[in-house]
Formats: sequence, C-alpha cells, structure tokens
Amino acid sequence: MEKGGKSSAQLLELLQRAADELKTVRAELADTSARLEREERAHRATQEALQKARQELERSVTHPPLDQGSSDVTGEMPKLEEPTKALGGAVTPATDPTASAVPPAGVELERLRSELEAARSAHTALEMSVQAQAAEVERLTQAVDAEQKAHEATRSQNLAERHESASAFERQLVLSRQALNDARGQLEAERQKVQDLERQRQELGESQAALEARLGELEASVEAQVAKATEDALSRGQAAIAAAESALAEEKAKHQGTAQKLLAERQKGRELEAALAEARERIAALESAARTAADTHARMVAESEERLAAHDGKALAERKHFEAQVAQLTMQLNDSQTRLVNAVEEQRFVERKFQELHRELEQVMEQRDQLQRQLQATRR
Repeated sequence: MEKGGKSSAQLLELLQRAADELKTVRAELADTSARLEREERAHRATQEALQKARQELERSVTHPPLDQGSSDVTGEMPKLEEPTKALGGAVTPATDPTASAVPPAGVELERLRSELEAARSAHTALEMSVQAQAAEVERLTQAVDAEQKAHEATRSQNLAERHESASAFERQLVLSRQALNDARGQLEAERQKVQDLERQRQELGESQAALEARLGELEASVEAQVAKATEDALSRGQAAIAAAESALAEEKAKHQGTAQKLLAERQKGRELEAALAEARERIAALESAARTAADTHARMVAESEERLAAHDGKALAERKHFEAQVAQLTMQLNDSQTRLVNAVEEQRFVERKFQELHRELEQVMEQRDQLQRQLQATRR
C-alpha cells in the first residue's frame, strides 16, 4: 500500500509539474505570439515607410536627368548612388540653369538612401528576430513533444504499475479468501470436534449416572445382604440361645443334667458367636469393598471431569484462536478490498487528469501550428 501511495503521489506530482510546465509553455507561446504580432506590425510599418520613401523618391526626381546613368531613380539603392555621384560631378558654378535645384535633390537622395539603409537594417533585424522567434517556437515545440512523450512514457509506466498493483491486490485477495476458507474449514472441524467432545461428555455423564445407579444398587444389595446375614445370625444365635436356655432349663428342671451337656451347649453358643463374628467380618469386608469401589468410581469420575475440562479449555482456546484468525483474515480481506477500490478510483482520477492534459497539449499543438503558419505567411 505504501508503495502504491508513493507511486500515486509521485504520479500526481509529475502531473502537477507537467501542468505547470504546460502553463509556462502556453504563457511563452502567448508571449511569442504577441511579440510576433508586434514585429509583424513593425514590419508592415517598415514596409509602408519604405513604400512612402520610394514614392517620395519618385516624386522628387521628376526633373530631367543630369546624367545618362540617372534615368532610373526609383530603382534599388546601388542604382540611386550612381545618379547621386553623377549629379555631384555635373554641378557647375553658374553657367547651368538647373544649378539652383541640384543641391536639394542630392540632399533628398542622401536622406532617402539613409532611410533605405535604416529600413534594410530594420528589415534584417526583423528577419533575424523572426528567425530567432521561429527557432524559439521550434525549441518550445520540441520541448512540448518531448514532454508529451515523457507523459506518454510516464502514463504507460504508471498504468503498468497500477495494473501490476491491481493484480497483486487481486492475488492477495484470492489468497486471503483461500486462507479464510481454510480457516473456516478448520473452524468447522474444531466445531465438529467440540460437538464430538460434547457428545462424549454426555455419554460420560450417562455412564456416570449408570455407575452411580449401579453403585446405589450394589450398596442397597450389600446393605440388604448385611442386614439379612446379621438378622439371620442373630436369629440363629437367639434361637440357639433360647434352645440352650430351654434345654438348660429342662435339664435343670430334670434334676440339673450333667455338666458335660452344659459344656456342649456352651460350645455351641461359642460356635454361634464365632459364626456371628465371621458374618460381621464378611459384612465389614463387603462394606470396605463397596467403599473402595465408590472411591475408585469417584476418582475415575473426577479424572474424567478433569480431562474433559482440560479438553474443553483447549478446545475453547483453539476456537478463540481460530475466531481471531478468521476476524483478522476478514479485516485483511476488507482492507484489501478497500485498497483495491481506492487504487481503481485513483487510477481513474489519473486517467481523467491525463486526458485533460492531453487535450491541453492538443490545444497547444494547434496554437503552435497556427503560429508556424503565421510565421510562414510572414516570411512569404
């Protein structure tokens, strides 16, 4: 963009400089035209003065010729000098009746000769001035042609640079669109991954709910089994104790039985107590296994939640990163489109400016042709 802006500023500066030079050339051409008009008027005045001098010379030399070489007084200057010399040699003191008229004619001829010389000098100076002006006009014409060629070359170069810049903008726009499409595809893939993770999270939630339900069922089953075993053991113990007490009471009632029978009954009681303790140990083992299973399940659920949270955070970060990339690419795309529009508008402005300068150059060329035709007419 900076390069496009610099080239545009340089192009505008060149166009402004060309416009200033064109104004200068037009001013110089106007001055040259005015000088040519003044010199043409001076030349016409000189021609009129020369014509008047010739007419006065013809009127002043109407007397009879003083010599055979002075018959053509109205000729050119070399022919006028001969009768002047002859007139000066033919003057006599008082014997010639025309002696009183000769001195005024010689003076008049000398004056006319001086005026003719001055007119020739002025005409020569005028021709030299006209030639100098023609050379100046030719120089200005060449300068205008060179400037026009330089403008053509500059315009071609600038147009080529503009086309190249526009092509570069278009290529950058295509690349930006491709990058945007790729980013959108990646974003869509990430969205699909997030959806998959959400689905896995739901599945894990459902699995956790199922495990919790299963754990509840296991706990209920263990508690039911423990309660049943405890109740059965207590029932058996109580029944055994009741049977033992009843038997003991019967034995006591039947003359107090033998001590051996009592010992046997006591042994049965101890066995029942041992069975009850074993049942209690099994119940404790089952409770420990249930707590271990619950702890394992809770740890697995926590690890699953941590992994899911980490993956969610990573997915969220990647999503934000891709959204930032998409936003940046969108901004680059909008910036590229804006720069492309500005470049096209600036190219159109430069083309309009160049067309205006081209029309002004054509007008200057037409004025130059008119001046050349006027110079040719003046020389003829």
